[in-house]
Amino acid sequence: MKPLTFYRILAILLTLVGIVHCQQQCPTICSCYPGPELNTGVIDCSNRGLTSIPDDLFYPLGGFIAKIDLSNNMLTSLDIDRLFTLLRGNRVDELDFSSNFISDVTGTFDAAVGKDYVTLNLSSNAFTSFPEKVIPVIHHRHDLVLDFSNNRLTELTRHMFAGGNDPILFGFQFLARNNLINRIDDETFQGVGIIDTILDLRSNLLTTLSPTFQSPAGVREFRFSGNPWNCDCNLRWIIDPMRFLVNHTSADPPNCVTPVAIQGRPIFSLTSNEFTCLPFQQGPLQRNIVNQDSFTLSCPASADPPTPEISWTVWLPCPNGGDPLSCFLPPMRLL
Repeated sequence: MKPLTFYRILAILLTLVGIVHCQQQCPTICSCYPGPELNTGVIDCSNRGLTSIPDDLFYPLGGFIAKIDLSNNMLTSLDIDRLFTLLRGNRVDELDFSSNFISDVTGTFDAAVGKDYVTLNLSSNAFTSFPEKVIPVIHHRHDLVLDFSNNRLTELTRHMFAGGNDPILFGFQFLARNNLINRIDDETFQGVGIIDTILDLRSNLLTTLSPTFQSPAGVREFRFSGNPWNCDCNLRWIIDPMRFLVNHTSADPPNCVTPVAIQGRPIFSLTSNEFTCLPFQQGPLQRNIVNQDSFTLSCPASADPPTPEISWTVWLPCPNGGDPLSCFLPPMRLL
């Protein structure tokens, strides 16, 4: 057996050091493996029963982190500043915090100091309102994906996405299906230029949109199906071709739930006259008119389109002294 040369010994030592170093790079409780691109890595800390972010999350790859997966744990809050302090400036593409119990976000995303992302997955958590701190103060990348599906959001508020200093968000996707959203403010998407937008609000509680609703300047797709849309006269404006909404819902068209007459019909298949409001009736007006008296009747009913209906009954003298209430002409109706 040949004696080991200096260079062979050095090579073995460097290999052992490399193995130890690679093992030390990955957080103790997590698994790490190469990412989809060269010099990228994935830190998988999912399904570990974690109540906080691991203290040894740092993973110096010499490249960047394609994904940090902290899904299916027991986290109750997201501390942005602590997360990026542990990462020590490493670039991250995707942050997956889905299927936890998070209801609060602290700290700030800011690309100017290396705290940024492309995709932030906060689906299946405990949010009841949108945490505006998830919008980066400065965002240097083209795409931005926010996934808040399967939470308990109830509304989209005014200027909701205008928390940053960037005037424009390119390639923006907001995914919020399966929440409890019943209202979208007219100016939800104002205060910031949102270009090439995908808005996913499927399976919420939306029944209508205000005619003064201002959609994002650049829309690729609206997903509104699975909501209990009330297709009455107040929603008629939505089929106006100048509002362009019909162009962005064709892939997943929303259907009417009420009124019953058009239940199940795709909203954008209706004509203008099919968006109707039923009459509002305060109650019957009764007036006895005798001896050719005249009376002007004001009908307290309204509808859109207006279709008032008036009916009246005429009593005639009964022969042989019969009950006068039983002697009348069939009801007459004026439409």
